[in-house]
Amino acid sequence: MQLKLFRTVLVLSCAVAALTGLVTGYLLGLRSPRPLVSETKPAKEPATRPATKADPVEAPLPAPEPGPVKPSPPPIKTTPPVDQSATPPPVEETALKAIPAPEAALKAFLAAPDWKSRALHVLHPAETTAKMETYHATTPDGPTAFTSLRADASHGDGEKSARLLSYLIVTESHPDGLPVALVETPEGWKVDWETFVEFRDDHFGRFAAGQGGEAGAFHVLVRNTHYFGEPFPGSDQLTAFRLDPPLPDRNHYAFVPTGSDLHKTLAGVTEWGRPFAPVLQLVRKPHGDRKFHLEIESILAPNWRPRE
Repeated sequence: MQLKLFRTVLVLSCAVAALTGLVTGYLLGLRSPRPLVSETKPAKEPATRPATKADPVEAPLPAPEPGPVKPSPPPIKTTPPVDQSATPPPVEETALKAIPAPEAALKAFLAAPDWKSRALHVLHPAETTAKMETYHATTPDGPTAFTSLRADASHGDGEKSARLLSYLIVTESHPDGLPVALVETPEGWKVDWETFVEFRDDHFGRFAAGQGGEAGAFHVLVRNTHYFGEPFPGSDQLTAFRLDPPLPDRNHYAFVPTGSDLHKTLAGVTEWGRPFAPVLQLVRKPHGDRKFHLEIESILAPNWRPRE
């Protein structure tokens, strides 16, 4: 009686071991075809060792074992094609790079010899052309040479259902890349000229250095920070934020009156270190001895999306 009970327990233990081996082998087989075969072999061997002719209960165990081994080759053959086709990153990159129209428009814009020919490829030409003429009355004109350019990101416009692409242009003076935006319009892909010249000609860096007018609009990243600079008259009533244009080593402090609505808004959107990417109206505030600080006057737009 005890011998029969022992044999029964041994048979059940072998069955559980066999099932565990098959499940493990199947899970590994989803990742790699080879473990599917290698993992099923240990499941068979424990089952066949205790089997004897005198024990009819154990006889059916070896029979089903060969079955699962033979069907395994089809999954082995089909697994590689599935893995090769399911490659999301290359498909995404190809989707961006496979659109020739925006890249052609950008190259034509960069190669234009003067502002008049460049105006054919700009966004909102009715308003932008006059700005281009005024700008290049005092700024050298000509094509923009580049060493490389690539599609950096793709965006959708929820209001007008227009597509927007951002490219990164590498030039000799911008080895880390210069961002430029293109928008799809009924007339084709057009370049956002205003942000292009703002970043290419480093408008924010020059303004922060004291060049140009006393006020201006700039596309920057705003971050919450502490002011560790030298105190100046009235600084105890101001709160500092850090401003970064999309260019390296251009960060500067800018201030707002502590407790003002503007201060509360900026503090809220930059809480816990989150960056905020608005268009800001900035002014230079002098405080004697040719010194000044930057002050945030208003938020002109909550993001960098091109607008008329």
